[in-house]
Parts: sequence; structure tokens; C-alpha cells
Amino acid sequence: GFIPWDDDLDIAVWEEDLPAIEEAVKAELDPSKYFYHRPLGDTHPHLVYRGPGFELALRDGTAPFIDIFPIIRYPQGRARRFFAFFAAWGIHITLTTLDLMGSLRGYRAMLTAPDSLKRILSMLPEPNTDCTAVLTTKFHSELFPRGWYGEPRRIPFEDTETPIPAEADRMLPTEFGDYMTPPLEDQRTGCHGFPLNIYKDYLLEAKPE
Repeated sequence: GFIPWDDDLDIAVWEEDLPAIEEAVKAELDPSKYFYHRPLGDTHPHLVYRGPGFELALRDGTAPFIDIFPIIRYPQGRARRFFAFFAAWGIHITLTTLDLMGSLRGYRAMLTAPDSLKRILSMLPEPNTDCTAVLTTKFHSELFPRGWYGEPRRIPFEDTETPIPAEADRMLPTEFGDYMTPPLEDQRTGCHGFPLNIYKDYLLEAKPE
């Protein structure tokens, strides 16, 4: 079930499935209650609850949301990984810098920087690579063979079932260490993050010109 001290929910999906997921969101969810964030200034989309004072909650970073992390192809060769490492970190650095920018016009003009790095990163994987990554800030320690996702297993979660990777027991220790032992009480904290540039992206979607 939910970890009592955690504060976010992450879903990993194949990058190629994102268009179908967006269509499903449009078809199944009430747009007056949920906002699907197509990221201009972040690495991945989000699904955000449109509660009372939604715009203020977006601006202040208090709106409840779900991270939708695309699983991308990643290079296997050392030389390609060298350049991929710097491209991925460049994306994170430029997006964080843009998040601190107050001007919407300047923000829009500077989006070419992370976009260029994203294109470079997408061109680096070999055609037959078996390696995958998710562009969190810990991506370099979470590179998994595609087969580890495999045919998802379904496990009980609260009052429902949820699919998890076939080799989750091999993946979780890499990401979290001894994930079956609760941390000490003073270390029980959530991530306290919020989607980068989401308020600016929302304003650009509402007023694209």
C-alpha cells in the first residue's frame, strides 16, 4: 500500500505509449477535474487534480499530481553513454534553470536549449540497444535491460491491483537499497518535488500566443 510518509505517486510507461495514454486521459477523465500536463519545460508529463484554487495551487506548487515517467531507450556502448550522460544532465540543469526564470517570454525563447539536448539524447542509442532509462536525476544508476520490465506482474495494492515489472525484485534494490526495511523515523520523508515549469506550461497552453 501507500508508504505513510511518502508524498507522490510515480507511474512508468513505455515512451511510445504516451500518445495513447494522452488519448485515454482525454476520453476517460473529466477535464474540469484533471489537467494533463504536456511538458515543455520538464522531462515527463503529469496528471494534476483541478481542485479549488487550481491556478494558485499550480503557481505555488501545492496541486496534487501524478508523475508519468517515460521509459526511454539508452545507449550501451561506453562512448555513446559518455555523451548521453552529459546530454541527460544538461537537460536537467537547463530545465531547473528555466524553472527559476520569471519571464514567460524569456522562458519560451530558451526552451530551444533543453529541446536540442533531448534530440541529441534520442539519437545516441544504438538501433539494437537493450538498455532503458527513466530521466530522473538518478537515471545513471537506474539503467535496466528492457527485458526486466517483461510481462508485468499484478500485485495487490490497497483496494485494487497494480502491474509491476517482471523483475521488480532485481530493480528495487538498485534504486532504493534495502527497500524491505523501513528507514529510521527521522529519515522518513517524501520527495517534496513539484513539476518543473508546470505553471508556465499551463499559461502557454491557455494563451499560446
